[in-house]
Amino acid sequence: MIGIGLLAQMPAWGKEKLAPQNFNDLLCLVLVVMIMAAWILAGIKLLELPAEVTGALTVTWTLLVQFYFRKAKSVSAV
Repeated sequence: MIGIGLLAQMPAWGKEKLAPQNFNDLLCLVLVVMIMAAWILAGIKLLELPAEVTGALTVTWTLLVQFYFRKAKSVSAV
């Protein structure tokens, strides 16, 4: 059972690291879940999304990724 051994070696993460830390994180999580659900439902043909809605979801997804994966400003000691 290689998989169980790998799981045993992984560090134990506390709930404080996985839970949203503030309102912005919670809002982002809700939006990501809603966008993913819409895309999955549209992919299996349970939901029909117009092209405008698909474009808006893509733009929102892109903005969320840019916000959460941006580089932190470096502080220079001048």
